[in-house]
Amino acid sequence: MNIKKYEAFIRAVELGSLSKAAEELGYTQSGISHMMQSLEEEVGFPLLVRTSSGILPNAEGETLLPAIRRLLRTNDALAQTIAQIGFRPGPGDRLFQRGGLLAAGGDLPFPAGFPPCGGDAPGGGWRYDRRGDGGP
Repeated sequence: MNIKKYEAFIRAVELGSLSKAAEELGYTQSGISHMMQSLEEEVGFPLLVRTSSGILPNAEGETLLPAIRRLLRTNDALAQTIAQIGFRPGPGDRLFQRGGLLAAGGDLPFPAGFPPCGGDAPGGGWRYDRRGDGGP
């Protein structure tokens, strides 16, 4: 499960356009299209109706919208809670900003007031990897 796909799905539905979502999230239109195709393959059924004027969620997509929004809110809450604890990465720990490595090793404190998921950076947010291998 890649949370970026869920964020892109929500934004595309809100904007009614894969192109507008791509622009806002810092992807190409082709990249967003591939993400939506991958998400549909992941869940096992289509989620969007593509029309000449944009996109709309189909019945299944509409059914999943509340659950996906809850997932994203929960992910944001987790990031905020960890930030409030004042987490300091230890040796071999890694924090990943969605889209890249934020900090590694034990010498970098976790920034106070770090933006929660959906912050200013495209894709916003971060995840913690105790194993240090970047895996899920």
